[in-house]
Formats: sequence, C-alpha cells, structure tokens
Amino acid sequence: MGTHSHIQYVPWIHYATMATALCFPGAALIGRRQSCPVASWIDYCIALLSFTIAASVVYEHHLAFTVVVFMVAGLLVCQESPTSRMMLSMLGISYGLMANYFEITLALANTHFNFLQSYRLFGSLILLVILYRLRADWRGRTTPVHPWLARLIRDGARWQPNSRAGATGA
Repeated sequence: MGTHSHIQYVPWIHYATMATALCFPGAALIGRRQSCPVASWIDYCIALLSFTIAASVVYEHHLAFTVVVFMVAGLLVCQESPTSRMMLSMLGISYGLMANYFEITLALANTHFNFLQSYRLFGSLILLVILYRLRADWRGRTTPVHPWLARLIRDGARWQPNSRAGATGA
C-alpha cells in the first residue's frame, strides 16, 4: 500500500481544487499582453507557474523550471525601486521553501498541521505574487532600465545555435 491509502473523498476539497484549477490559469491569461519584451517574459513566467500550481498533482521535478523563473525575477527585482529590498527578501524566502527538502514535515503527516507539508506550494505562491507585482511595475514601460538587459532580451530571442560567423547551417 502506498502512503495515500488513507485519503478520503471530501466534497468541499474537491470543489475548491476544481475552482483553483480554473482560477490560476484564468488569472494568468486575463489582461492585455505587454509590448515590452521584459513584461512578456514576466507574463510567460506567470503562465508557467500558474499552470503548474493549478495541476492536481505536482511532484518536485515538475518545479525544475522555476530555476529560470527565479533568475528572471531576481534580475528584475534587483532594479532600483522602493520595494526592491522587501521583494528580494520575499524572493529569498520563496527560493528557500522551494529548493529545500524539510524532512521534519513528515512528522506532521497525521496531524492537523499536515498542510505545512505543502511548503513548496507556499513558495510557489510567494513567487507568483512577486511576478504579478513585477508585471504591475513593468506595465507601460517600453524599454528596461539598463541597456545590457535590453540587449540580452532582444538578442536572446533571435540567437541561433549555429549563428557563429562562418557557419553554414547545413
């Protein structure tokens, strides 16, 4: 028998799960797409994370893409803004929750505190809030603050593996 043999069907949990499975992707898809390349990357990260959170079963390896999301969010949070320090600390907390395995939470399995075993979900939700905040900060911008970030995003979208000088591509 697996560890999930004692799970019972609870109607309100079923309906809450179905509602969140519709709400997270719906919220990610609502809204005008941004014209700024940075904001479109933020939209993409929000969609990736929202679709993963909305899935009914998420294993640790399903969250591997968040390494890239953390890099994007980290680069953007480090831009000068009044909330940079607070958002950077929240990003660190989120990364700490998602990148670690807390074996001590296994002791909570048969208690009323078993929701604390969902620490990766809490880290994902913190990251999602940060991404929505970044999207609000970047709304209406046409270029990033730093020119090197603009070049990275602009040229990274057109970069081809065989684009070196002298490559034939055949």
